[in-house]
Amino acid sequence: MQIPYTIDRNKILGEGAYSVVYAGTYGTSQVAIKSFKKVTGKDRSELLKAIEKEAAMGVRLRHPNIATFWGKSADPVTGDTVLVLDRLGKSVYDSIRDDPPPSVRIRNKWLLDIANALYYLHAQDPPVIHRDLKPDNILLDLTSQKAVLADFGRSTSLSLHTSYSTTHAPKIGHIFFAPPEATKKGYITSHKYDVFSFGMTMYCILTRLWPFEGEVMLGEQWIVANWINGGIRPDRSGTRNYSRSVDVVADASWNLIERCWNQDAGQRPSFASIITSDLKTYAEKDTKGVSGSSTIQPYQNDGFGVLNKEKSFPTFAVNVLNPTAAQAAAVRLLNSLNSNGKSFCLRSNHGLYLAASPEGALTADKSEFQDYELFKLKMETRNRVSIQSCQLRKYIGVTANGIIHLKSSAPTNDHKFHVSLMVNGRVLFKTRHGTFLSANRDGTMITTKNEDAWESFRIVEV
Repeated sequence: MQIPYTIDRNKILGEGAYSVVYAGTYGTSQVAIKSFKKVTGKDRSELLKAIEKEAAMGVRLRHPNIATFWGKSADPVTGDTVLVLDRLGKSVYDSIRDDPPPSVRIRNKWLLDIANALYYLHAQDPPVIHRDLKPDNILLDLTSQKAVLADFGRSTSLSLHTSYSTTHAPKIGHIFFAPPEATKKGYITSHKYDVFSFGMTMYCILTRLWPFEGEVMLGEQWIVANWINGGIRPDRSGTRNYSRSVDVVADASWNLIERCWNQDAGQRPSFASIITSDLKTYAEKDTKGVSGSSTIQPYQNDGFGVLNKEKSFPTFAVNVLNPTAAQAAAVRLLNSLNSNGKSFCLRSNHGLYLAASPEGALTADKSEFQDYELFKLKMETRNRVSIQSCQLRKYIGVTANGIIHLKSSAPTNDHKFHVSLMVNGRVLFKTRHGTFLSANRDGTMITTKNEDAWESFRIVEV
């Protein structure tokens, strides 16, 4: 179907590796005109096939969260084929990089929108696999601000980006969102491809970081492919010492992210499962006690509380509150704990729990609420606390040369820690020597001079 339109070549809505999207009008309606760059040889043949495929798919797909395809036409100047689509707003990627960013509630609504779109695609006969899901291929409706999935031109070796972003270079590519099995010889695309991409996209939207941002230069994509193939995923806490902050991700959402990007495609959930049970529930949880951004907020109240199995706060915050307010808040929290006399587990940012072994060693493991994972926090002096193993009745101590030990006698200064409360209720334990207690990913305990969430612990009430 040839449709009449006008095109404004002075207004570029976005540009990808093989396409340019211009503003246009069709009658009184604002539309987007997707034109394609000149390529030669085999690439041109593949490009023409991809254009026809995208047009044919556009005709057949109709969903409120999928960009509406109006038809195809010829460029009035060059005569080349162009596609006419709904004009939408900026990409989700550009939106999450705004300051201040959209709230977590809005971002979860976008994720639910896209999950619905992908569920619709996978329910087609035959199923449609998008294969290019990423935040800059998710656009926002100009009026309702709902999330809309765009770019259905990915076929064979070409990725026809429709990103409405003039700042996000297309060379970043899709490799950050491609599952590990996609690089194997003889791979046949399945719907699990999109589920993996959704997990990576969810990570990006909730943390406001591109996967592995700060870890690798954008041009070195093969490194990222090797990481993903080897089972490595972006860290919940972002890249250590990277200048850009990372937003908190609540436990429920992180659980879904990890399930979606599972190395074993068979273990990834379907979008029917994500929509009907997971994402709606997680979106509700994530909007309780989580602000749109993890930037520093002035301390206003004692609303951090004590964490327990029913009240799960997010496990990461970028910065500590200003020191005076953080310490004052910690004192109020610890006084409350001390007066209650309850036992607690201390959970590291890697999800491990401090454990005092019978041999007197301090480690961290995945056990929870076992005898050797239980501790009591005791206020010793103002804003200084001792940490005592309930099972061994020994106190954690750190020497001047960084040796961590357990001691049964009354705590000395080496066994007393300054505490600061972070914006999401986690605490830092600072030794008298200016270092911080920390747990490595492998469970070994160390001290470090870094003062960030890698060294923070969640207090979990038994």
